Amino acid sequence: MRRYSNNDITWEIARKLNLGFEMRLFDKVELQVDYFTENRSNILLERTNLPSSMGLEASVEANVGRAKSHGVEGALTYQHSFLGGFLAIGKCQFHLCHKRISRGR
Repeated sequence: MRRYSNNDITWEIARKLNLGFEMRLFDKVELQVDYFTENRSNILLERTNLPSSMGLEASVEANVGRAKSHGVEGALTYQHSFLGGFLAIGKCQFHLCHKRISRGR
């Protein structure tokens, strides 16, 4: 047997939050900052804690996974127009994220 039925399997659940901030100064400097967080539960994973004495040949899957992530990303842009139509733009971007994946409810 390659698969076992499991009537308790459900869709995974995701909860997200995104907050953003944008600011422009003197028509030259622009700042963008975003904070994000995401929690996922009921992720479908292979069960690893089943005893071999059950005699199962195929792996059994269940909604036992969790994932959490959060972080900050942003950009700082400088723009300057020179005489004669020349435009110079400088941009710096950053991203910082932490993610954790676990098993169990």
